[in-house]
Amino acid sequence: MSEKYDRQLRLWAQRGQSLLRHSNVCLLGATTTGTEALKNLVLPGCGKFTIVDSSKVTTSDLETNFFLTQQDLGSNKAAAVVRNLNELNPDVEGTALDISLTNNLVEDSHFWSQFSLIIIASSWHLQKVLTLADTLWDMKIPLIHVSTIGFYGYMRIYIKEHTITESHPESFSDFRIDRPWKELKEMSDSVDLEADDKEHIPYLLILIKALDRWKSIHGKQPSTPKEKAQFKQSCSELQSDLSLQNFEEAVTFSWRASQVSTQVPENVKTIINDPILDNLSRSTPLFWIYVKALKLFIEKNGQLPPLPGVLPDLHSSTEAYIKLQHIYKAKAEEDIIEFTGLVSQILSSIGRDADHLDHDSIRIFCKNSRYLFLQRGSKTLIDPRLIRELGNTPLLSLFIAFIATHKFMDTHSGIIPQESDYNELISIVQLILKSEKVPDFLSDIVKEILRSKGTQLHNICSFMGGIVGQEAVKLITGQYIPLENSLVFDGINSCTEKWKI
Repeated sequence: MSEKYDRQLRLWAQRGQSLLRHSNVCLLGATTTGTEALKNLVLPGCGKFTIVDSSKVTTSDLETNFFLTQQDLGSNKAAAVVRNLNELNPDVEGTALDISLTNNLVEDSHFWSQFSLIIIASSWHLQKVLTLADTLWDMKIPLIHVSTIGFYGYMRIYIKEHTITESHPESFSDFRIDRPWKELKEMSDSVDLEADDKEHIPYLLILIKALDRWKSIHGKQPSTPKEKAQFKQSCSELQSDLSLQNFEEAVTFSWRASQVSTQVPENVKTIINDPILDNLSRSTPLFWIYVKALKLFIEKNGQLPPLPGVLPDLHSSTEAYIKLQHIYKAKAEEDIIEFTGLVSQILSSIGRDADHLDHDSIRIFCKNSRYLFLQRGSKTLIDPRLIRELGNTPLLSLFIAFIATHKFMDTHSGIIPQESDYNELISIVQLILKSEKVPDFLSDIVKEILRSKGTQLHNICSFMGGIVGQEAVKLITGQYIPLENSLVFDGINSCTEKWKI
């Protein structure tokens, strides 16, 4: 299994792959776009998928959907696509449901509760999309609505709350240069910058010593641009022979000495002060239990979060690097033990089992505690603020045109607008804009949508399916930061734009 998924394991590791393997994805509408999106979840190994579609395979389907063949003509589209997608990955179990999406089914929370994520890729009534979003909202099941018409693509994610522990920052840069603990300070004090083997001293220790000297003169860390430049110059003066790589690294990364270890990032500060922490209960998600523990940990440790314990690559002797690495790892383990104790106390206080803790998830949370993210969604179709920016952001016109098209289909039983419907579609645009004046570039996009007559071009569907697959993996694994929350693609000019509605 590990060999089969080796490349993607480097992206989201075994934990992410396990979440993907145990996921159950539902696709509503076996369209070309929906099939391409599902393909991008079947290949990396989602556990199960279900396609809901009661329509039959037509000749036009064969022209655009590579997962339908001549033999499928006239058969149920969902069953045909499932059969062909199943051939891609025997680890994945696919199911077809030849049923129509009635209002009762859309509101049936029991039916939808079996799924990890829902994708709508059919010509659904917009009101049904919003009704399903309502049904899934408190269940916190993500809903992705994707649509392609001609050269254009649209995507919207509906989810009440999405928490991200593993956001995958470019680097873990918490080295406590300004706040070295006892063992790190002792190692720093033990090195001699004038010794014969000074080329083997890790640059982090050089910076700790340089910062100590700076503080003894200035009484504080360098903070202003001028002070940072002066500190960098003082680092370069520590060793006259700048051909030594470790001293070059100290100069290059001198800015790390101005980082304040106790300065919690704003997004994390917002999370640890969320009102939900005042009302923890037996049903509170584990993420928020950990956040409460993080808040207590920071308060108890002089505003310092748990240490990640990750060292960067740096020039050093093997002996010095291993010793420094051991010091960082030992401190990180010490913090994890303290954090685990706080988690146990919180669980006990709300009547939950504290004897069977998920130590792997605690370890991951501590490592990423500076890089947490929280997304809270919206069911609003369009933000009036965006309409005011219409003249400055041309692709907003495409977003508005898609909303207008969906509204048209809502009032015409899902029928795709034709060129003869131009005036009616423009009237819907005017209602959205709350203005009779429609910019020329917006009316041109409306004309292009009408000219397309709902055609799904495979290259556009494949591109949008790739984006949906990517965002779906983020939502399922809880890793990386998903789109928040709307996107359009202009295939004519090869550009995308995203907004948070």
